[in-house]
Amino acid sequence: MSDQNDNSNDQKLISTTSCSSLSLPDRILLSNSNLQNSGLRSSWCSTSSSSSSTKSSQPEMAKKIIEPSSSSTSSSTSSSSAMNENFEIFIHQMNNDNNNFCNHPRNDCVSGGGSASIDRIKQNKYIEISRNVLQMHSLVDEKVKTMNNYDNEFGKQQLQNSSIFSRMKKIISIENFNSDYCRRCSPINSIRSHIPIVEWLPKYQWRSYLCPDIIAGITISILHIPQGIAYSMLAGLPPVHGLYVSFFPVLIYALLGTSPHISIGTFAIASIMLNNIAMKIGTKFDNDNNNISPKNDTMMITMTPTQSSLATVNTPMMMMMMNNNNNQPTTLEILTSVCILCGIIQIIMALMRLGSLSLILSEQLVSAFSTAVAFHVATSQLSSIFGYNNLTLAKSGPLKLIKTWIILAKHYDQINLYCLIFSIISITILIISKELLESRLKHFTSFPLPIDLILVITTILLSWLFQFNHQFDIQVVKNVPTGLPKPTVPRFDLISNIFFDSLILSIICFAVSLSLAKIFAKKHGHHIRPNQELFALGTANIFSSFFLAYPCSAALSRSTLQEKIGGKTQIAGIISSIIILTVLLFLAPFLYHLPKFTLSCIVLVALKSMFLQISDVKIFWLISRLDGAAWIITFLSVIILDIDYGLIIGIISSILVILIKLTFPRISILGHLVSTEIYLEKDSYNNLLEYPSVKIYRFCSPLFYLNVDSFKEKIIDSLINNNDDDDDDCHDFKALILDFGGMPFIDKTGIDMLIEVIKSLQTKQIQTCLANCPHHIIHTLKTGDFFTKIQKHSKYSCKLYPTIHDAVINYW
Repeated sequence: MSDQNDNSNDQKLISTTSCSSLSLPDRILLSNSNLQNSGLRSSWCSTSSSSSSTKSSQPEMAKKIIEPSSSSTSSSTSSSSAMNENFEIFIHQMNNDNNNFCNHPRNDCVSGGGSASIDRIKQNKYIEISRNVLQMHSLVDEKVKTMNNYDNEFGKQQLQNSSIFSRMKKIISIENFNSDYCRRCSPINSIRSHIPIVEWLPKYQWRSYLCPDIIAGITISILHIPQGIAYSMLAGLPPVHGLYVSFFPVLIYALLGTSPHISIGTFAIASIMLNNIAMKIGTKFDNDNNNISPKNDTMMITMTPTQSSLATVNTPMMMMMMNNNNNQPTTLEILTSVCILCGIIQIIMALMRLGSLSLILSEQLVSAFSTAVAFHVATSQLSSIFGYNNLTLAKSGPLKLIKTWIILAKHYDQINLYCLIFSIISITILIISKELLESRLKHFTSFPLPIDLILVITTILLSWLFQFNHQFDIQVVKNVPTGLPKPTVPRFDLISNIFFDSLILSIICFAVSLSLAKIFAKKHGHHIRPNQELFALGTANIFSSFFLAYPCSAALSRSTLQEKIGGKTQIAGIISSIIILTVLLFLAPFLYHLPKFTLSCIVLVALKSMFLQISDVKIFWLISRLDGAAWIITFLSVIILDIDYGLIIGIISSILVILIKLTFPRISILGHLVSTEIYLEKDSYNNLLEYPSVKIYRFCSPLFYLNVDSFKEKIIDSLINNNDDDDDDCHDFKALILDFGGMPFIDKTGIDMLIEVIKSLQTKQIQTCLANCPHHIIHTLKTGDFFTKIQKHSKYSCKLYPTIHDAVINYW
């Protein structure tokens, strides 16, 4: 009962105390008691009273706040009461007149005295009191533990740094022959690993998955047909080759791919890059004969009527006829050679386990590159949309895009108004259907409106009825070969000319496909194997190259549609291939009257998502100005200097951004969050204690040859040189604590620079210690004889502490 009265009296006393009249030790005590007395601070600061009552109540309040709970042992109670008596002495001393602080023993180091000197001495005394408070709350162990103490107490394990030769010897050893490793390498497991359909098809849920997969397959095939024809013409090939790309690679990926949602086939970025490759290689070979242009194999060659019909019906036969005349490769020969070389590169990357190589294409690089390429793709479609006939556009190279715009503007008098009107109507129909009708129809049916196919069928009928090519001079697709092509071996003599372009294209196609696969895998909880994706794409490209196809990739529009409509597995891809095969075998002749402006309008509207990526530059700029600058540089380089040069500059800029971030790392000064063992960045939080005797720096970056000079500059200049110019500092800190918890690695140059920094600080009587070091960093320091060199050339040893708090306690 008496305890309750005492508590009530203390609460009344606290409620009449002014927050502004409290000294810092009382505020520290109050902040440390929040967990036990959650309501004290608000009631304390809510009222005001005289300073005399505050002074008289401070010892009692301090004693009440730090009083141990009833569950404490008798020994802890006695020790706590002893500390309470000492602490009351501290409180009475702190409430004396300010002149007592001016006579402080350390006051002689302050020039001029004054209020600033008194405040500094107060702060030092408050920190001493704060330490006692932390000890009373058992936040500080009586025995400070170093890293060696922790290693001995908890049994540290040594890192296993076996060489690659020893690991290979273990793998091929006889003792390991019957181990789990060899069981994993059994033929059955190897087939399951490299042919995923063997693993997931027996588990296929026919009742739940078959119907959604059939609907998705039919829907995707409807999108495959116009995109395949349009992107094939974008690559500079006859329309049928886009259908080949929509058939053969899709089947192969359905067998070998690990993503159930992405749609493999034609891709706008790949098509425009292939067009540039064909034009560049064709120009290189065009030295003696100018009759053949890589832009179009069937339209710009002087031929007899019989040869002309063969050119549009049997492309391989026409290729042989042209090869008999000269050795200059056709567009089809160039692109099939690029296709098989891309496949070989991707297979080699898969065997070398280089699935993570796509990470060299950073997110800002892919965003900027694809956005700029969208302008190239759109520009290439303007000729068909405006109805230009026999207009020679700029070839690949710097300023290609700008030159093309100038050519189109100069020949405005050749615009076909009928074609332009039909194009505007088609674009309007596509936009209204995709932006308005689809969002409303999805409430009534899960089957999307196949507006692309509807537009293709409608324009074919109108072109057939009104003879667009004769009456209005509108270009149409004309003959599309029926059936499947005969296998044809690509030209391997072109590999030396197309290797670099094929390498870049293979990485881009893989990076785009993998990024889409990861997006859908994250959404649905699937597992994607990057190396298997490389193997699947490589196999698809190699196989398809023998059937007059060009490199394939996943497309954003088709993949998004396949996932949105409910496709569950790659059975949807098989269904889509069956429908494409039906078109190739029976419906190809009906594509004769298809107007080219229809395909261009479909391509142009499909680029909407890529154009909208231009808003990404704002996000990248806000997150990091370096990333934003890399985005702008890549985008402008692709626009001005063309695709291949722009991509190279984009990769270089991304690498430079990484190097700059590593070369100029950020070093943070930490402060102590009172009543905890947490240390936070001083610039980011208020009310953090920074102890005058200890400086705590956090270095969250690798320490290696690129940034050692920056590391030394930030440590030495900020810690010593700046303080030399500060007349208001006593230079009373005696230790520097380096938090290496965020350091991924350190090399020999970093170790030597760390030793140099420690020696420089010791000339100023400042000792350095390392805290929170990862195991591999400690191992690297020991391997580099860091501690041996420190003890040999320095009078102090550089100690290791498991936490920052252990180091702070030691130097407090």
